[in-house]
This record gives sequence, structure tokens and C-alpha cells, in this order.
Amino acid sequence: TTINDVLTNTSGTDQTVTYTVTPSGSNGCTADAYTVTVTVQPEPTLDATDLTNTSCSDVALSRDLTLDVTETGTTFTWIAADNANVTGESTSLQTTTTINDVLTNTSGTDQTVTYTVTPSGSNGCTADAYTVTVTVQPEPTLDATDLTNTSCSDVALSRDLTLDVTETGTTFTWIAADNANVTGESTSLQTTTTINDVLTNTSGTDQTVTYTVTPSGSNGCTADAYTVTVTVQPEPTLDATDLTNTSCSDVALSRDLTLDVTETGTTFTWIAADNANVT
Repeated sequence: TTINDVLTNTSGTDQTVTYTVTPSGSNGCTADAYTVTVTVQPEPTLDATDLTNTSCSDVALSRDLTLDVTETGTTFTWIAADNANVTGESTSLQTTTTINDVLTNTSGTDQTVTYTVTPSGSNGCTADAYTVTVTVQPEPTLDATDLTNTSCSDVALSRDLTLDVTETGTTFTWIAADNANVTGESTSLQTTTTINDVLTNTSGTDQTVTYTVTPSGSNGCTADAYTVTVTVQPEPTLDATDLTNTSCSDVALSRDLTLDVTETGTTFTWIAADNANVT
């Protein structure tokens, strides 16, 4: 006594199904048949050939759901299943046409987040839900406990950046901020794994040079930049205006080297070049 057919429209346009119905009374008399015409509206058709995404940690997904179906005007609801090793996934129902979650992988290995997406056509018909699986690749993890260096003026830094992160195969870009009292800092972008700048402190006091370092993992994911601050200590400054002495044979020189430099507490090493006519 009820037409309960579940009609599936396999086309992308409205279709009709016509039912011929013949009623018979309790007395056995049959009435004229009549027709019931059903318009079967289509639901959105899934057109995506790839229902996966790969994303670096901390990078917005930008999954455009409108590209997953053939029908214009389709709307969507979507929700993510929670992953304990990922933050940023939307675990409450969303209604946007783009999944723009910024997923942060808090582990050191690839993690997946599964989104359940339900499209609805402009005619109000809802299609079967489908899933989009996102692989969230980790970025290099900063492991350094000391992001400072102390260097004497004119000595190569030798800061090995590979020791700052836990992941092998990490590459780096780095650049120094200019300090007017220091020369030798690289103020153009560098790509080596060691900061080997020879910094010259042209002042008489400690100076700092700040390096901004950006690590990138072997998977292509870039981590947040960090800074390495270098204290460049000055070397003693030669202050002597006369670097000659005249001495009689057999008379002690008594050249006071502390008078040659401006800094108190300076120590010295010294050696003479041999002269065959002098002992």
C-alpha cells in the first residue's frame, strides 16, 4: 500500500519515473488505474580521482572541495577525525567549500588526518559522504639548547647548524643582520650547513651579530626560522706610534709591550727573527 522504492538517478539531470496504480475496493471492484509521476533529482557526483592530500606541518591545506564534484553550486559539510599527534584539525562540523586547516604535526614521523565530506546539490539533494585523507609531514625540530655563540674578532665562527636540529638530511638558509661595528657578516642569503663568517669587531667593546636560520627537512618541509646570536669580542688594539727601538750592545731592551695596546690586562707572546751577527 506504500511505494517505498529507493530511486537512484544515474544521470546528472532530473529524471522521471511513472507508476501506474490500480486500486481495488473491499467489495472486489477495481477502479480505473491512475499514474503517479516521480521526479528524481540527481545528487552531486563525486568526480575527484585523488582523495588524498600531502601537507607540511604548519601549512594551510587549501583543499578546494568544489573540484571534487561535477555540479556547480554544491555546498559541503566536513569534519576531521582527531589525531593525537596532530593539532589544528577541525573536529566540529564545518560548512566551507575549502578545507583550510593548518595542521601541526607534533611527532617526528608522518601522520594522517581523515576528513569526512558530505556534498549537497543546489536542489537540496545530499550525496553520499566521502573521505579525504591528509598526510601531514613533520618539519625539522629545533633541538639546540644554546642559540648563542661567543667569538673573538677575526676568528671563524664554525657554527654547525646540523647540530641544532634532530633530523638528519636537514638543509638550511641563513642570513645575518648588519652591525655597523662589525665586518664580515653575511648579509645575503647563504645555503651552507655551517656559519663560517670571520667577524671583525671594529670597536673596542663587545658587539653582537644576529643570524636568522631557516631549516628545511629532506621531505621539503620548512620549519620556523630561529636566531643565533653571536657576541664578537674585540681583540687588543695596537696603539703604539713607534714600533722601533734603539739599543746599545749588551744593554737590556726593556720594551714594555703593555704600552703598545690600549687594553689593560693584555698578555703577549713574542719571538725574535734570528740575525747571525747578533746573539
